[in-house]
Amino acid sequence: MSNPIGDALGEAEKKLDKLLISTFTASHAVASAENREQLTEETEKEKIKTFKDKNKKQMKSLNRAIKGKWFDSAEKALKEARNKFEDI
Repeated sequence: MSNPIGDALGEAEKKLDKLLISTFTASHAVASAENREQLTEETEKEKIKTFKDKNKKQMKSLNRAIKGKWFDSAEKALKEARNKFEDI
C-alpha cells in the first residue's frame, strides 16, 4: 500500500533538492562559464588590436626603408593578409 502523504512529501523533497542544486551550484557554474567567455573575448580583441598596431608600425618602417613597385606589392600583400585576419 502506498501512503499518499508520504509520496507527496517525497516528491516535494526531490523538487526542493533539485531547486537548491540548480540555484546554488548551477548558477555558480554558469557565472564561471560566462566569465571565461567574456575574458576570452577581451583577450581576443586585445590580440587583434596588438596585431593591427604592429602591422601598421611595420608598414611605416618598410615604407621608409623601401621605395618603388616592390614596396607597393608588399604593402598590398600585407593589407590582404590583414583583411583576411579581420574576417576570422
